[in-house]
Amino acid sequence: MTDTFMYPTRFLVLLALLLAGCEREAVLDRQLRTLIEQQQLDGNFQPDLSVQSPALAELGGQLFFSPDLSIDGSVSCASCHHPAKGGADGIALPIGIGGEDSRHVGEQRIQAARQANPDVDVNALIPRNSPSVINAALYRQAMFWDGRIHYRPLPDQPGERYIQAGVFGAGQANPSNYRHLNLLQTQARMPISSVFEMKGGLKPNLNNHEIEQDVLHFLQASGHWCQAFAAVFGDKSCDTLITLDNLTAALAEFEASLVLTNSPFERYIRGDLAALDKQQKRGAIHFLQDRENGGAGCVACHSGKTFSNEQFYNINIPPSGRGANEGGWDLGRNNVDKAAERFSFRVPILLNVAHTAPYFHNGVAATLEDAIRHKQTAADAVRPASVIAVADIDYAPVRQAIADSFAAGAARALLPERLSDRQVADLAAFLRSLGDDCLVDSGCVATLTRPVVASARQQVVSRPEPQRQRQRQAVEAPQLACAPAGQAGKTGRLGFTRHDGGFGLEHRREIGLIKKGWLIDVINYASVSAQDL
Repeated sequence: MTDTFMYPTRFLVLLALLLAGCEREAVLDRQLRTLIEQQQLDGNFQPDLSVQSPALAELGGQLFFSPDLSIDGSVSCASCHHPAKGGADGIALPIGIGGEDSRHVGEQRIQAARQANPDVDVNALIPRNSPSVINAALYRQAMFWDGRIHYRPLPDQPGERYIQAGVFGAGQANPSNYRHLNLLQTQARMPISSVFEMKGGLKPNLNNHEIEQDVLHFLQASGHWCQAFAAVFGDKSCDTLITLDNLTAALAEFEASLVLTNSPFERYIRGDLAALDKQQKRGAIHFLQDRENGGAGCVACHSGKTFSNEQFYNINIPPSGRGANEGGWDLGRNNVDKAAERFSFRVPILLNVAHTAPYFHNGVAATLEDAIRHKQTAADAVRPASVIAVADIDYAPVRQAIADSFAAGAARALLPERLSDRQVADLAAFLRSLGDDCLVDSGCVATLTRPVVASARQQVVSRPEPQRQRQRQAVEAPQLACAPAGQAGKTGRLGFTRHDGGFGLEHRREIGLIKKGWLIDVINYASVSAQDL
């Protein structure tokens, strides 16, 4: 008799538990759908630039993966912004010139630089983290961590705006110079003349414009590039075809094609309630709910369809490496606009964020969980950081100055006071749901890459006359993992010591508002680095 009633009873208990679980998930769905409506998250993205010409985008893709844009043939755009690394490079601080081979990405470049020159040190590293080129077209206000390429209202023409590059008050006498450009096309001009990205120290006496002409002349001397440009722009003379405007238009068009938004969360927005699991739904609710209603309040800054308000905040990120202002200092937005808060940096887009570790402007957070835990204002909050320490830099005054500015800044009131381990895990799970499926599919990633062609520049140490026919040799691109980037800088050091030689470090200037402005150079385009999109 007991057994007769036992099984029905067990069945009813299990059924009750199942129904209760379904009810709880239904509650989560109702809460989340309400927040999605409040935030107007409809999946209707509006890029600053959309692809108009597939042929132009294809040309841009070839250029993006070509080392011919660098002065020594050792680096391409893809060396630091590779689709297999989520559009970034998977390390805290990237290396441009000095990575030996443009096919090397991330840690590969650092190891290659070490093997070629045992004395290479952190001075060879670009002092800001390499942001993802994927979805860069979705930024609509500014480019770079400090926003030094930005739209500004056009004087005397309401509703019209133009692109300004560089420091407020510098280089803006003729706004029409940039009026016909967009953010992507403007930023594409910068890496070519950046000392640490694609220029190096081979031609230290050339200014930005002269470096650009050197690169253009080199491309114009190539039958391959003349034919490639003619296929898009028409049968004209090579010096007419290969111009800076055409070059950067092609690069921008390719970058505009790298918009990847087909994520589980987007599918949930479109009505697939099974696209997210319960943990991801809890994380989404906590993310989108403001602090006053018990949420983490992340949406105060990470708002809108791309989860970025494109504003600038100091969130108390510890110094790491040399710093853009050197000596461990990086004033961030304040380098561009003296009215801006010191140590403030742009709020990044969070789409595909799980694939672009490490995080923050200097890559000090190795994982999503580390980044989330850092964004707490409680005195005992855990602030994990993978810091690259330079032996002769005293970071104590830098850390104190950052903390003092943070204490009086806008971000302190926006960040959560304290997060439990479960909340951290839930938030990280939600952020992982923002990744496009393409980035974990090697076949899909392959459609975003282009064949790499070795550059004749690698055979040229000093080249007074840029016109030279190249010898082209097709090489197979290295195999790169498509999984989320691994942890970087766990040891806190790269094993380097600091010295003043190598990689164009003699090429320094003191210009305008920026001291020791080897990175942010107010000559010609006012800014010479595009490493921090």
